[in-house]
Amino acid sequence: MPAALDQIEKPGVVIAKDAPRISVDHWVLADIPADRRSLQEGEDSSGFAKGGKPTGPTSHGVRGANVYAGFLPSKPDMAGSYGGYDGPCPPRNDQRPHRYVVEIFALDIERLVLPEGFTGNAMVDAMKGHVLARGAASATYSRWEGTK
Repeated sequence: MPAALDQIEKPGVVIAKDAPRISVDHWVLADIPADRRSLQEGEDSSGFAKGGKPTGPTSHGVRGANVYAGFLPSKPDMAGSYGGYDGPCPPRNDQRPHRYVVEIFALDIERLVLPEGFTGNAMVDAMKGHVLARGAASATYSRWEGTK
């Protein structure tokens, strides 16, 4: 994601391919039950919800806060907690395709000690020393509307 969040979707602005970037979390889910082998499509989200979805316990794990919790609350009509999954939505004014990675971790403990509304960084810190295995899948996506 562009590091300059105030440039996202700003009329007349083009975010260059080489603009500074930051990594963000579109989904943070901890403490998935060990007997859980899959999530059904839409189980943690049936689409973007204006104002977000709650953080906290669900039947399939504990939701943390995703990236939208960090910058959408500054827009009065979008404020909320933004837990769960809110999918890819790269800015239309960004020349660089965004890379999305889904990671899953097998841990040697059943539950992490995390505060309400925890972030992905807090979850990574809590997992240190407990990771038995991990898997990942990635894809790229762009909504660039300018001349390529």
